[in-house]
Amino acid sequence: LPADSAAPAHPPSAPPPSARRACFAELGRSITALPGFQALDAKAYAAMRTTTVIKIKVWDLRGITVYSSEHAQIGEDASRNEGWRHASAGAPASELTHRVRFCSFAGVLETSDLLSSYVPVRVEPRGPVVGVFELYSDVTPFLERSRAAAKAFADSSAANQARVEQSARDNQTRVDGNSREFLSIVGGLLALLYAVSWLIVRNGQRLLDRQQLAQAQAAERERQWHR
Repeated sequence: LPADSAAPAHPPSAPPPSARRACFAELGRSITALPGFQALDAKAYAAMRTTTVIKIKVWDLRGITVYSSEHAQIGEDASRNEGWRHASAGAPASELTHRVRFCSFAGVLETSDLLSSYVPVRVEPRGPVVGVFELYSDVTPFLERSRAAAKAFADSSAANQARVEQSARDNQTRVDGNSREFLSIVGGLLALLYAVSWLIVRNGQRLLDRQQLAQAQAAERERQWHR
């Protein structure tokens, strides 16, 4: 405003979302029209083909997408993205998501597990953040191998547990059998001991009876002799 003009009573309202989208779309077209964009874009695609990265995005510190391997996203406002907020503040962030459909440089991926990493960019190691990279990596094969390894481990653990339980049951059966055998042996020994004791007592009683009979006969003979 000119210096001598009065300020408006109310600040201008924010532009409608359609106008903002149109403005950002125009910004994206301006970026893709810059000299050297096609060459840098080709280098980015060539670099991704040798890695698990399937998509790259670059944001400036306003949250504007200044580059994306999905060209339609160039110029978008991502200032509400939590990953961008963390990375623009200097803290890297990552998120694992499951996507039913995802557009990558190689085409559309169906039912994929993606790791999105937000990385702050600095010109110098301790310098200020000048932008944010977002890298989308397809970790579906890795997670499938991890799930397969986890399932194999769980199956192996279950099989080992089953073998341990079966071995415990077999051991318990043997212990029970040995216990019954031991009790049978002890019972037999007790019965034998009782039988031996009964024979000893019986033989002793017979000896006592014979001694008493012999004493009685001797006493009778002595009485007869005295008569």
